[in-house]
Amino acid sequence: MAAKKKAAKKKPARKKAAKKKRVQKKTAKRPAKKVAKKMGRPSTYTQAIATKVCTQLAMGKSMRTVCEDPKLPSMRTVFNWLADKDEFLQQYTRAKAEAADVLVDEMLEIADDTTSDRYFKQLLRTLDPDMTVAELSDNAVIALLAAKNPENIQRSRLRVEARKWIASKLKPKKYGDKITHTGDEDEPIHMVTRRIKR
Repeated sequence: MAAKKKAAKKKPARKKAAKKKRVQKKTAKRPAKKVAKKMGRPSTYTQAIATKVCTQLAMGKSMRTVCEDPKLPSMRTVFNWLADKDEFLQQYTRAKAEAADVLVDEMLEIADDTTSDRYFKQLLRTLDPDMTVAELSDNAVIALLAAKNPENIQRSRLRVEARKWIASKLKPKKYGDKITHTGDEDEPIHMVTRRIKR
């Protein structure tokens, strides 16, 4: 009987040892966890990323357009940086002020571009698709050359007005409306100062 008890005691000890070996084998077979590369947009502030963002903004691009680039942070991250980082806020403010000058340059280009203002070829096609300019009379050619494309002119005017309004908000001292507080010629504004006794 004593031999049976010894054998019974050895079996659980053997089971424990076997179980321990199995656990060790399983853990030995597991590969070490690899540190995955970070996916997605950068969210930590660095001066290099801030400079890239502000450079794009200074070139006249909108915040939405700049932040569509997957290599640059999202709009939410940029706005958080504006709230938290004073140096980025100053850099951003300068970039937006420079963007006003870029918009003014664009206004001049739009105003000077007359390539689509006249639609000579479209009118010629409506008269007769097979007709050439040589077949037209002189008066018809003059009339076609004088024909203007009102849709393109209106679109150009809208583009200029939008840029003018944005430039006046970005750099009001330079491009904003000049407001003078003078009053009428008959009744000019007088400054009145009174001393209050206590």
